[in-house]
Amino acid sequence: MPIPSSHRHVTKEDVEKSVFNWQEWKAVFEHTGLPRTNPILTTKAIYDRFLYTYNVGRTVGERDALMQELRSDGFPLNEILADGTGEVLDLHIGKLGAAYGAFNTRYHRRCNITSAISKIMAFLKPASFIAFDSYARKGINVHTKRPKSHVFDCYADYRAAMESAMGGQVGNEVRAACGIYASALNASMGTALHLRVLDSYFMRIGGRWDPKLAKAA
Repeated sequence: MPIPSSHRHVTKEDVEKSVFNWQEWKAVFEHTGLPRTNPILTTKAIYDRFLYTYNVGRTVGERDALMQELRSDGFPLNEILADGTGEVLDLHIGKLGAAYGAFNTRYHRRCNITSAISKIMAFLKPASFIAFDSYARKGINVHTKRPKSHVFDCYADYRAAMESAMGGQVGNEVRAACGIYASALNASMGTALHLRVLDSYFMRIGGRWDPKLAKAA
């Protein structure tokens, strides 16, 4: 059963969820210091809350070690963030997973930590990165008429699909909805807010908050 066309539009709820999330993590999103000094990489309580709230802690085995690695002088954090396409990030995700991913006893290998790492990058540079999310993946697949089970080869491909969507009709709806329902934050944050709303929209049509839509996707 296809998703009803009435659900395939950006809504006030999509914006409100994103604004609430932004306000909840304001100190992280709007950090003005060096990326390595962002609270998500320097304050254990905030880092641990992130892992729990975003349901990615289960994929990370060496949690404290990963936080230390991401903020270390030896990790190319600035290069990753400057690239913005996700291609440089992809060069390091596999290594990070091999070193810090939780061990999956069923498959006898370390967990893929793309979701966790992409979410951190989206906090550090919200106007360039969008979090990889399994529900949003289903949503973008619905939007592009791919099978809902389609798996992107890498984070850069996922990000490119999201960027393409932002450049089309759904992006126009996102920008219009932000202007109506979050005018102040829209004026100050612009693209950073738009990407959060796009993410919320695709998570919704991917079934994040409605099991019926998950089955329809």
